[in-house]
Formats: sequence, structure tokens, C-alpha cells
Amino acid sequence: MAKLDLLSTDNGPEPITKQRKRNRFEIYYDILTALNQELTEHRRPSLTRIAAHVNMPYDRLMGVLSFLTRIGFCERLGSCFSVTEKGEDFLAEYQRFNESLSRMGLDI
Repeated sequence: MAKLDLLSTDNGPEPITKQRKRNRFEIYYDILTALNQELTEHRRPSLTRIAAHVNMPYDRLMGVLSFLTRIGFCERLGSCFSVTEKGEDFLAEYQRFNESLSRMGLDI
């Protein structure tokens, strides 16, 4: 997934990792997974921790969460978000799809 390059410095070459750009479905999957993890580990999920976990600015996370709420993958309960049954179905299908591709030797 991450590509390793070398950067020359005065101390010699240092490895630099470059992450490939995630597609929208990967971002949705990452956010919903992080939201579920936050709900499991803490009673009230912290959107700041979720933003850090998925490596996304807070304002962009809020935009994506708004979209995921509109399409029914999560719901807002006061100041908290939770994953809906439809969101859980997406997570399961996405994971199954990735596993199928992996068995065929393909990567998204």
C-alpha cells in the first residue's frame, strides 16, 4: 500500500512513505469503522479522535459524516453519531468485496 522512497539528507538517505490516495468508498469504510471502534472503546465517540484516526481534517470529516447521514449509513444523536444497520451492511459488504479481490490477487 505505502510506497517507499528515499530522501537524501546530510545524514544519508531516509525512507519516506507515500500513501496512495483513498477512493470514496475506502474513506466511508474507514470513517464508519473508526466510528464503531470509538463507540466500542468509549461511550461517546470523539470526532476529533475519529478525524485523527482516519487522517482527515475535522471540517472534511464533518462533511462526509453529513453525507453518510443523508444516505442513511449513520445517524446523529444530539452531538454524537452512530452507525445504522444500513451502514453496518455497507461495512460487511465492502469487507467481503475486498476479501474477494484479495483472493484473486487484485487490490483496489
